[in-house]
Amino acid sequence: MEKLFVVIIVILILFSVREKTRYENIFGESYLEAIEFLNANDSIINKYLDYDQRSKNEKLAIVFPELIKYTLYQDLLETTALELIYTNYGKRYADFSIGYFQMKPSFIENLEVEILKYSELKSRYYKLATFDDLSPKEIRKMRVERLKMIEWQLIYLNCFYDYLSLIYKDEKWKNRNQKVRFYATSYNYNFKADKKDIENRLNQKLFPYGKQKGNKQYSYCEISVYYLNNLSDY
Repeated sequence: MEKLFVVIIVILILFSVREKTRYENIFGESYLEAIEFLNANDSIINKYLDYDQRSKNEKLAIVFPELIKYTLYQDLLETTALELIYTNYGKRYADFSIGYFQMKPSFIENLEVEILKYSELKSRYYKLATFDDLSPKEIRKMRVERLKMIEWQLIYLNCFYDYLSLIYKDEKWKNRNQKVRFYATSYNYNFKADKKDIENRLNQKLFPYGKQKGNKQYSYCEISVYYLNNLSDY
């Protein structure tokens, strides 16, 4: 009986360790590089994610999977495409995700619309959504230039977080993990979708290859929650 008890304890410990290191093992160097990026840019992150530590960690958890997926080579190609095609013709012809947090021009355009709808957002982010005397082409060029800079992506991340916090201010989240799952899925999918649609996608396993078949996929929001719950490890 004593031996059986010891065996059970060992199995539980091994299972716990395996669970704790699961995403590090799955994504390997890409996961560690994402952590290193956040550590290396801690000062600028603290400057622009200017709320309390709790909300700052939630915001970083929301975009953490994007850091895992980010590759400089692909980003250069897609940024160049936006500069050449989106700037001249708009999101209908090019709407690639760029930057460390993999934001699309359409994501920014949607945020701009919402900023002007709500006084709570307008008071803080008005300058993000207004462009004095610029042509549509000049505005698109400015969006791409902003998206190329980590400072602006952090500002847009703040705005996204504040928007959801406003829209779901009366939501009674069961716990912090539930909230981050929902926010992360909204970010990865479509933050303007209705609540039920977003909830239906919480468990979808489409990361990191999207709808591409033939590769093992994972839930975007579960990676976000995993990062949030293991911050002390780094």
